Amino acid sequence: CRPGCSSKRWAGWTLTISRTILPVIDQRSLAQNGLADKSGAGDITQSLFFSPKAKTENGWIWGAGPVFLMPTGSDDLLTNDQWAAGPTAVALKQANGWTYGALANHLWPI
Repeated sequence: CRPGCSSKRWAGWTLTISRTILPVIDQRSLAQNGLADKSGAGDITQSLFFSPKAKTENGWIWGAGPVFLMPTGSDDLLTNDQWAAGPTAVALKQANGWTYGALANHLWPI
């Protein structure tokens, strides 16, 4: 199957929910004399969700998939310096201009 084509195995499912977190950090006053003062980028967390194309009967959107932590911090004090991966899940609802729900994940070092 080519990218973008449908398959009966994946009929009704989509992988269009992606969530990327790139923290921008400015930490001050963690140690005396500014020894831990740092600014820069932290580690990237990338979540990918397989989700049904249709909402539930009650209007909920849900999905589950993998989450990855990439050690991309711009300074030794802003990174865990370790790759990690694990499962993630999300459930959300949109109503009256609001989006609410829950997202959970767990990361294991690799």
